[in-house]
Formats: sequence, C-alpha cells, structure tokens
Amino acid sequence: MASQIRMSAVIHGPKQLMNLCWTSKDSKKTQRVHPKTKAPLDIWQYQYKHQAGIAYLYSNDTDNLTLTEHLKFQLQGLAIEGNKDGDNEIKFTLPPGETKFIELKAIGGQWKIGCGMAYSIQ
Repeated sequence: MASQIRMSAVIHGPKQLMNLCWTSKDSKKTQRVHPKTKAPLDIWQYQYKHQAGIAYLYSNDTDNLTLTEHLKFQLQGLAIEGNKDGDNEIKFTLPPGETKFIELKAIGGQWKIGCGMAYSIQ
C-alpha cells in the first residue's frame, strides 16, 4: 500500500500578517536613515516571509517627517496584492504616525524576488 504525503500552507489574513511583521522572530526590521545626514529615523520597514508570500509593513513613528518610497520588484511566482497583473511597482507616501501594508502573494510553486528601492524624506 503506497502512502501519500499531503502538504498544506497556513494562509493568514492581512491583520494577522501585519501582527506577524511586528512580532515574529522571523520578521526582518529595517530602519530608514535621512538621505542627506544619514541620521537614523524613527521610520521602519518590517518584512515577514511565509509559505504563501511576503508581507511588508511600514511604520512612520516620527512627529514631523514624511516618507515617500518607490519600490520596483522583479517577481517570479509572486504578485503584488491590489496591483494589476504585471505591475511590479509601488509608490507611496507615508505621513507621520501612519502605517502602510504591502502584501506579495504566491501565485506559483517556487518563487523568487528582487527589489530596487528609492526613498526621500520631507
């Protein structure tokens, strides 16, 4: 009698993924620095990789600075939630005290990601 191996993936909703970005030991936390002075700012990007994709959470904890960021992804087997098929760019502005959530969902078996990023602080 042959045995079968079954695999499953846990699919999290956006709220759970946001929480995992902040709290998971597997989350990667990156701080933004001022482009001119290189001073660390209280602006953070959290990245959480999971079985069904990657989640990014941005948090601007400053009182008076605004982040403007442009991300250009090279994606294989992933798609940006909310973007049209083939649209691999995201541009956003993040005012003080705000958060921004970005979700990349797996659309195929194996996936790969590359990302170019540019940002400014006003």
